[in-house]
Amino acid sequence: MKITLKENVDISSDLSELLDEHRLASRQEIVIDTEEQFSFAIYDNDKLIGGLTAKMRLGEFYIILLAVSKEYRGQGLGKRLMLRAEEKARELNCRHMLLTTYSYQGLYFYPAVGFQELARISDFPSQNVDKVYFIKHLSGK
Repeated sequence: MKITLKENVDISSDLSELLDEHRLASRQEIVIDTEEQFSFAIYDNDKLIGGLTAKMRLGEFYIILLAVSKEYRGQGLGKRLMLRAEEKARELNCRHMLLTTYSYQGLYFYPAVGFQELARISDFPSQNVDKVYFIKHLSGK
């Protein structure tokens, strides 16, 4: 037997199969699905002024990026994007919506659209900045 360690190898599908073997051996009834990507964009004429990207995996809807152009903030566009993402998550029968942010971004916005702080890592990625994890439970799931 010759064991080697390699870097930068595309092994995602192979690892998924190994994890699925563990899941089956433990008799867990978790639906393994493919990862889907989503994006929602808001334009003023042809100019992108805001958007949201997300992914869905294992029944969870992850918000990856949310941004609204500075001159358009405070007009409800971020909320509109989050509500559309939630509609999509519900259409997909997701149980939760999840996201991470930093202490200088969105700490008041996310609770206003129904998210709860789940965890916080202090001084990450730098001193005086916290990484904050949020969750929104989608009822009936």
